[in-house]
Amino acid sequence: MYQPAKKYLTAADAASYVGYTTNTLAQYRCRRLGPSYMKARGRVLYAVEDLDNWVESHARIEIPSAQA
Repeated sequence: MYQPAKKYLTAADAASYVGYTTNTLAQYRCRRLGPSYMKARGRVLYAVEDLDNWVESHARIEIPSAQA
């Protein structure tokens, strides 16, 4: 993951940052499943710290199955 210079990202930048589409993030917002966000002057903004925390909390650890 790259480190953005900004503290807040637009929905498009946030989607790119976490690897989702803007539509997916919009659906997550509507269902209250996505990262925390705020609206400023009608624009959705995400704090980079909130995105990082959300990604970490939804990370899966894959354990390879033992093959006999």
